Amino acid sequence: NETPPATQNSKPKRGRPFKTPPESIKNWYVIRKERKIANRFDTTYIHKETGFRCRSLKEIKNYEKYGSPPRRHKVKTQAKEESNDKTKNETEEMVVAQRKAKAEVMKTFVEEFLSEAYYNQLHMFDP
Repeated sequence: NETPPATQNSKPKRGRPFKTPPESIKNWYVIRKERKIANRFDTTYIHKETGFRCRSLKEIKNYEKYGSPPRRHKVKTQAKEESNDKTKNETEEMVVAQRKAKAEVMKTFVEEFLSEAYYNQLHMFDP
């Protein structure tokens, strides 16, 4: 059993030295911030002219190539979830109220129909 020779890429990502950004991103400011937890860094790239922020070189490449910003999924906070719950409750209450109103209109319609049918039955043979 031979062990593969050690390479640069075989080291874990944590603690890797910072690579200098490529020349292709001259129009971008590079900001590196250390995380509070662990010994890691977050790199943010800010476009010098537009102020647009990217979090990776891949996003920069797509932004430069297509001109469209990357899609990011928004993280829901507890306050947003609570407001969504309130909205859902209000919506459910509105649906219930609308159904009750429709039921009342239908009830009136059916009562009028049955009243006319009863009258027609009573007076079917009148001259």
